[in-house]
Amino acid sequence: MYWETGTLWLSSCDRFPFCINCWNIGHLRIQTDEDGTTPRKTSSIDLELNRLSIDIATLSETWLTGSGSIREKHYTFFWSGHPEGERMRHGVGIAVRNCLMTCIEHPRNLSPRLMSMRVRIPQRCLTLLSAYAPERMACSKEKDEFYQLLNESLSTISKGDYLVLAGDFNDGVKSEYDQ
Repeated sequence: MYWETGTLWLSSCDRFPFCINCWNIGHLRIQTDEDGTTPRKTSSIDLELNRLSIDIATLSETWLTGSGSIREKHYTFFWSGHPEGERMRHGVGIAVRNCLMTCIEHPRNLSPRLMSMRVRIPQRCLTLLSAYAPERMACSKEKDEFYQLLNESLSTISKGDYLVLAGDFNDGVKSEYDQ
């Protein structure tokens, strides 16, 4: 297992090493326009992930409501957002190369800012957490709720699993010089 410019390569997979990456995508449009001229954003991301040989990508700022999945040519996209009827904002997701779908357990939608997925690899599992932390200007309550849920989620992960926590932490890491 090693890092290379923001990409995690796991070389313990049966078929081939696989690459995990993290993308802030701005908005994950899953429907075409009424006139059919503008493709779904998932189809564009599908082609780009494939071109870059990324096997699994965590996605932040999906801006979708509810939760669900959509299968494209090379990847299946899963997302977790605010309940239907609420304003579209935040949201997280995970894109998985279709040939790896037999290795995953269905993702758990923990909140509009956090979802997890377990991937079976030889001799152990990998738990992947996709996170989108509250922005710097968010209220303390929202930040506290996010980090409390993140901490609870981390405590439930099997001790034998590899763990990948990836996402947009919105400048949430501080040094002693920032205080």
